[in-house]
Amino acid sequence: MLAFSRLTSFLLFVLSLSFLTCAAPTPKSNELAIRGEGAGEAGVLVAACVDLRTKVEAHAEVIAKFDDLAMVKAAVEVVVKDLKVYADLVLKVKGVKVDADVQAEIAAHLLVIVNAIVKICASIIAKFGLSVCLDIIATLQVALKLVIDNLEICIVGFVNVFVKLITDVQLKAIANVRLDAIVKLCVDIRVKLNLDVKVLGFLGLAL
Repeated sequence: MLAFSRLTSFLLFVLSLSFLTCAAPTPKSNELAIRGEGAGEAGVLVAACVDLRTKVEAHAEVIAKFDDLAMVKAAVEVVVKDLKVYADLVLKVKGVKVDADVQAEIAAHLLVIVNAIVKICASIIAKFGLSVCLDIIATLQVALKLVIDNLEICIVGFVNVFVKLITDVQLKAIANVRLDAIVKLCVDIRVKLNLDVKVLGFLGLAL
């Protein structure tokens, strides 16, 4: 019965991720207009974000196939390392000037990265149970939040752009895998920007 319950949960998460993937915007790869002072640094940020996206998506595919918790933990450590490398790079170029198109490009790539992390969390929860996976999820969340925070330091207003891309379906999927700090960030920004907050009821949250 427990195995069936976990399988059902996993299928529901996969369904959420399919909606989430369809809703994610498609970045305009190789069509960026990076202009003005700091153009070189902005280009580095975008290229590194694309590289991070590729790595995390690949990790998500591999981790979803693991049935051994030790292998999952080892793979997650690599994901966390990749996230921290990008976060450190971002902080080194703080204050860079980028236009709206570049901000949207980075935000779109970051959203795909978040989707991949949700997939990782969903797959391990379905296989091993939530209580076993909480520490792993927390480790991923800390590294992901560091990337988001550093991007906001580097590009003022970036978080607003990023949160606007996240749909209610995506936010619900993020909440389902207990990425609570990311959910709180999204809710806070939605409230700040007077965006739709009807999803709060589904998340069991109140203003």
